Amino acid sequence: MTHHRHISLATATLVLTTALALFVMPTPFGNAADHGDAPYVNGDQSVDGGDSYAFLDPTDNNRVILAVTLRGFIAPGENRNFGQFDPGVRHRFEIETTGDARPDRFIDIVFAKRTGAGNPQVATITLLDGSTHTANSTPPSTCIEGTTGCPPAAVITDLGATGVRFFAGMRDDSFTFDIPAFGAFVAAQLICVATPMDPSCSTPPASNLTRGRDSFAGYNIMNIALSIPRTVLTAAGAGNSIGVQAVLQRRSPTIYPSSPSVVANGTSAVGFGRWQTLDRIGNPGINAVIMPFARKEEYNAATPQDDANGLFAGSIVGVLTALGTNSTNINILAGVVVTNGDFLRLNLTTPNTSLGSGEQIHSTMNYAGFPNGRRPGDDVVDTLLFFVANQPAGGLSDNANVNEVAFLPAFPFFAPPHQPQPAGTGAEDRTRN
Repeated sequence: MTHHRHISLATATLVLTTALALFVMPTPFGNAADHGDAPYVNGDQSVDGGDSYAFLDPTDNNRVILAVTLRGFIAPGENRNFGQFDPGVRHRFEIETTGDARPDRFIDIVFAKRTGAGNPQVATITLLDGSTHTANSTPPSTCIEGTTGCPPAAVITDLGATGVRFFAGMRDDSFTFDIPAFGAFVAAQLICVATPMDPSCSTPPASNLTRGRDSFAGYNIMNIALSIPRTVLTAAGAGNSIGVQAVLQRRSPTIYPSSPSVVANGTSAVGFGRWQTLDRIGNPGINAVIMPFARKEEYNAATPQDDANGLFAGSIVGVLTALGTNSTNINILAGVVVTNGDFLRLNLTTPNTSLGSGEQIHSTMNYAGFPNGRRPGDDVVDTLLFFVANQPAGGLSDNANVNEVAFLPAFPFFAPPHQPQPAGTGAEDRTRN
């Protein structure tokens, strides 16, 4: 690792944790980061998580941004139909403050039922201290791009005197990844590791990564984000770092009353069973790519403590070995996953001045992004490729590296949603499949 000395060993080790996520797969290829990672969530969009984010506000490092995305691949023409949060789902941020694999505090968000196609939803937010607050989501919008006032501005709510700010609504999906190219790269890599004299290996597997088309471009996704003063986290027991994962949960059975009134828990849905985790989103891509198909539901329902107890270690080691990751990196990856569980871990003392766009862990001085938390512009795929491929000189890229919509300069930072394009645009829209 001498060619990126500006990165601490601890940071590099954390990077490698996630490397096991997106990259190996002797099993059939699936979507990433976490989009559509298992059979159940493929059939239940409302609990199909996309990505988790945790980063210091680049305009004020005394604030921490937490975010989760879900219900991905929304085409702009369907914004109004699909731009909603399910009132039967609990959206939970699990926050680890003591350095182990057990979450210590929680932030819960539930939503009332939609009352109209273009109306906001009422969110009920329970913060780390147990206090409860309400806010409106940004209403869904479908209008021809360029129309005056389209799309509507993000609705930001200050949650009382807590200092916490809240956003919920549709955003552009900022994850960038060329899924077909990566699938071809993995298939070729598996052959060349297993049978290096195969004639097809005269062409390096990385040559499959030159297509440069972002499979997530042009699509929208639902987004929940909070801006939290660091003092709030300190009061909750956090020191210099936190671990974060998002989980999406349902209760079974759940009844949806016909009355339009909102029930006491703020959701307009009445559940009678315990909350069950159906998807969890920490570091990108672990379940989507590395887990054998038969273990995907098991992984989604598991906990960071299960990770730390080695429940999935054998699968991780087997996949990395098949991809040709060397023993040093396998040991680091397996050790970090077993020790820490699948949390995004953010150092609250590492300065951050950007959203990560255009930065690379192997070449950017004072790099402050993934796996030190995750920023909207962090190219997590290139970071993971760099380490899974044993840190090649100059890195390794899937060449789908630029988000097609500009990020916002202030909270919630994530880019506004795509809208249907005007007449005369032609067949080319912003999708890059």
